[in-house]
Amino acid sequence: MQVRVASIWRTWRSRERLQAGLIALYLLLLPVQFPTGIGAFNLAPSDIVLALYLLLWVVGVTRLRQRHGCWSRWHIGIICAFVIGTLLWLFNGETAARYVFLNKDIGLLSLFAGYAMLTTFAISWARVRWMAMIFVIGVVVQSLVALWAFGTGMTTGATVLPGLNYGSGEGMRLAGALIDPNAFGGLIALAFVLQLVVGASSDSRPAIIWNSVASLTLFTGIILTFSRSTWIAIGATLPIIFITRPRVLLRLAAMAVLAYVLIIGFLGRDYLAVTQFMATRQSGMNIRMDTMLAALPYFLANPAFGAGIGIVLERTGSIIHNTPVWFLYEMGLFGLIMFAGLVVWYFQRGYAAWRYAPSSERSLVLALVCGHLVLLVLSLGIEAFYQRHWWFVMAMLASSYALTRRQTAPPTDTARMPAAI
Repeated sequence: MQVRVASIWRTWRSRERLQAGLIALYLLLLPVQFPTGIGAFNLAPSDIVLALYLLLWVVGVTRLRQRHGCWSRWHIGIICAFVIGTLLWLFNGETAARYVFLNKDIGLLSLFAGYAMLTTFAISWARVRWMAMIFVIGVVVQSLVALWAFGTGMTTGATVLPGLNYGSGEGMRLAGALIDPNAFGGLIALAFVLQLVVGASSDSRPAIIWNSVASLTLFTGIILTFSRSTWIAIGATLPIIFITRPRVLLRLAAMAVLAYVLIIGFLGRDYLAVTQFMATRQSGMNIRMDTMLAALPYFLANPAFGAGIGIVLERTGSIIHNTPVWFLYEMGLFGLIMFAGLVVWYFQRGYAAWRYAPSSERSLVLALVCGHLVLLVLSLGIEAFYQRHWWFVMAMLASSYALTRRQTAPPTDTARMPAAI
């Protein structure tokens, strides 16, 4: 009996380590995508890790659970909106088959599967904090590589690492391996908020050094993405951070000065003119407005359920760079209500988790709520629904709520947290 129990224990521990390793790899690869040449379809290595996790789940090695508190009727509503939108495309669409099925429908399933994987594993505060740490480390490392390639490319005029960053010459923007600088800006902004808020509660010397290097790297990266949507998103979040963590203001001011010194020191004073041009350019805004105006008649033809997924791209040649408007135009008022309900539901879960979480974990929950706000504001400037890091934040918010909903008293350590919910 003792041998059998020990064997089961070792097997369980090995499964936990395997799951942890796959999730760590998934989070580290979130900032990476590769173009495939198949329309607008990009290959994300994190999805390959997810597919491996699901394959192991089918054979009984890994686990997926529907944790109470992590799912809602809004998730079902989103699925219904996509089903209706796909059916409308089948009746009204002509050529966007790959875009609809690969990017949208299968993409939605991968988001839900990744969400289920993350919420299944996040059954303790230690795991939630560990997963947030792995995510931040991955973003910082890629940002450092992208910044090195950016600075070297600007000074030599040659592409150092193909596939990194966006554009060339004075039009270069920091994008890492995520292809889109706006998406990369949102990724960095999320990591920055997590690091800024959670790191403010650390007083040890190694933690202070890491927090300073990571925050400065991410802040510099945010500037060089030249993503005004990201800048606005950060600005919308800072008042909440300053009210709840006043001493963060001094750190942020210091980082702004250091980032300015680094950029001018490496790229020269003349680069200020490039920065001003990139920050005030109008072409991107004009394209967004033109697309929304051109697509408006398609929505008005069926305001309840929209024109159908993919119709706007098919008939205008461009996607709508605004997530709520995309839901409205292609999935109608029904789709917009489902999206808004889902977003608000996570804010509610985040507030409840912050209110009832142990005092040692409140900074983490606050950072996740701020990260959710960053990506919501960012979604007004890009189509952000499919950004995997947004679903990571939502998974962590839901998991944090699930950890508090069955507590009888606020625990002081992870040993008192429920083993499973």
